[in-house]
Amino acid sequence: MILRVNKFLKALLVLAFISTSHCSLLSEFKGLPDQEKIFSELDNLVLLGQGKGDSLERPKIIAISPGTDERNVVTTRGIEIVFSRYMNTTETEKAISLTANGGNINTEFFWPLENTLHMRFRTGLTEGKRYSLRLNRELAQDKEGNSLATDYLSHFYTVGASGLPYVVSSNPPASQTITTGWPVTQNITVRFSEPMDRAETGDAVTLSGGPAVFIKTWNADSTELTFDLINDLEPSTTYTLKVGAAAKSQTGLSMEREYVVLFHTGTDSLRPDLFSITTPSVPVPWPQSPSPAINYQAGISKKDTIILTFSEAMDRDSVIQGISFNPSISGQYNWLTSTILEFTPDAWLTQNTTYRLNIANTALDSAGLPLANSYIADFVVNNTLDSVPVSIQSIVGQESPNLNVPVPPSPSTEYAINYTPPQYTFAVTFNTAGNAALQTSGSSDIYQQFTIDYLSGSDPTPPTIDIIEYNPAVSPPTVYIRISNINTNIRYLFTIKGGTTGVKDVNDNFMEKDVQFIFYSP
Repeated sequence: MILRVNKFLKALLVLAFISTSHCSLLSEFKGLPDQEKIFSELDNLVLLGQGKGDSLERPKIIAISPGTDERNVVTTRGIEIVFSRYMNTTETEKAISLTANGGNINTEFFWPLENTLHMRFRTGLTEGKRYSLRLNRELAQDKEGNSLATDYLSHFYTVGASGLPYVVSSNPPASQTITTGWPVTQNITVRFSEPMDRAETGDAVTLSGGPAVFIKTWNADSTELTFDLINDLEPSTTYTLKVGAAAKSQTGLSMEREYVVLFHTGTDSLRPDLFSITTPSVPVPWPQSPSPAINYQAGISKKDTIILTFSEAMDRDSVIQGISFNPSISGQYNWLTSTILEFTPDAWLTQNTTYRLNIANTALDSAGLPLANSYIADFVVNNTLDSVPVSIQSIVGQESPNLNVPVPPSPSTEYAINYTPPQYTFAVTFNTAGNAALQTSGSSDIYQQFTIDYLSGSDPTPPTIDIIEYNPAVSPPTVYIRISNINTNIRYLFTIKGGTTGVKDVNDNFMEKDVQFIFYSP
């Protein structure tokens, strides 16, 4: 208890510090649904010096003031947004749009901390307005370049705004996820902020997803609508309760937005989960925990398929729609069983690349229940047998005395060779994943990857490459470049081409950049 109080006091100190020119954030957070979480996150972020975390973790908004749908906001208040990570302040400011239908939206930005934004109104908010705030997910970025997962929307009403009707509460209640275990015999209720037009609102409130026989009844002041069940709801079924925007108050004002609740009936309420992610090259289950945790797996082969195993039989379309990759990967999905899904990329993955697999909790099981959690898994294509870049092991001039060019060569060093006509031979040995052979056809044909250019001196004529020899059966891969017509004291630039059109092995791994060195014959 003492420890929790101390952390709470720390959070209070942080909130007091970051609100220097307006009401404190503590008072402005009042009424938010999860204050304990806000205090905990601020305690970690600021007092413990956190806020950077994993470089690929997406930022999120952990608090906003005024809160979403807050009413009677005084005109002297500003807007405060607290992020879970240290933000790129310039880009995040570009992501913000504010509308108020004729109200004052001229603001200035102030960052007391790198995760906390204050928006100040020099002439104050305008009375009687609905202010809408939007953050574009693409533009709002943290210092690592990670963007928000989704666009963020919020709104509030200033003093004097005529209140549009809204749903105060419902049973089953609104939730970020689905409500499970709902009794099939229990009536459903919706409570509104204003007396409602019974006919128009009754038509706008619907129940779908399964069989339902009921009578809609209103309380005396027309603020609460009840679905009185005549027959029980269907067991083990997911229903959707929806209040459409066409619902109107008795004064003729329409709902400001739709209201939707998902709930699942009966005892079959165990939500499905992801048991494992595996590949043929890493057949043991990858590390996994629910989002926003980042799960990391190295050693994946570019030729791998990805296998997802779920705890329950799944709805196939919703699972596939809930899966995404970044960078994107096109491929084919194949259900091996009702619980096991295999994804096969259309083309080999790229060496040394980190891909992010997102599995959203919009994926449903066959009974209509969504995943208990969403998952983010990062995997690196760097399997040592077939998925690492080509590199150079050695560069040797074979005429006695042998020249050994260090790898990588120094760009400021000129290497002297012992050239005696008619030819001089360089031997270049490569490292490849699994000692695979080099490509000998197409745009990355090894015979096209060597050039020698004049660099400086009296005669600009470059040497002649007489022959390039390579035997794919020899390991490690070694290429012999025989050259002639080398003039004395002329500087030449030897280039071995890299990049996606340069040296490649038969597994399509490439040398990541050009390798160059300068040589001359004294």
